[in-house]
Amino acid sequence: SRLITFPIGTRVDRICPVADKESLRRELQIAAPGLIVVSVGRLVDQKRVDWLVRAWEQVEAGAGDATLYVVGDGQERASLQALARKLGLQRCVFVGYQAEGFRYLQAADLAVVTSLFEAPGLVALEAMAAGCPVVACAVDGLAENVEPEVTGKLVPPANPPALAAAILELLRNPRRLADMGKQARHVVESRNSLPKILRKHFDLLQQIIDAA
Repeated sequence: SRLITFPIGTRVDRICPVADKESLRRELQIAAPGLIVVSVGRLVDQKRVDWLVRAWEQVEAGAGDATLYVVGDGQERASLQALARKLGLQRCVFVGYQAEGFRYLQAADLAVVTSLFEAPGLVALEAMAAGCPVVACAVDGLAENVEPEVTGKLVPPANPPALAAAILELLRNPRRLADMGKQARHVVESRNSLPKILRKHFDLLQQIIDAA
């Protein structure tokens, strides 16, 4: 009865949907036509981007001209690029570290987060703030923050076929993607807005002071 929890706060004022995605894509040198899928994060074992690269082989076979942009760097980058070449992927682009990775989320139609474990899942929240639905592994904070069939989809970890199926289902329904993006923005605005979270902290501290 004495335990109080707060959601993590997100800068929804800074990270928000953009009205002109095409201009942003040109600025970010995203030249591929069609739907854009983005993965943002460190390329380390925890993030298990290899699951996404393996899933992308199936996505490429069934999603027309959708392109995956992998944003980030780390010790797994060389092996991930080698895996993409081995699988013969044609629409999987590694863009390296970007200081403002959230801008790629603003430019995307769908974000994918494949972490093996994750505390709050900040990238998922940033994607939602950008109005971008999320396909994520059903682990830890990701399972808490992504609402299945509302703001995205949750899939079992270590299951590239299930991951591919979830991505394909959404890519084949652009209207549903757009609706989920709107819902994602609404959810993160109402639940994770940093000013609202700070106000809750302040109110709690004031209650403690008043009771002392």
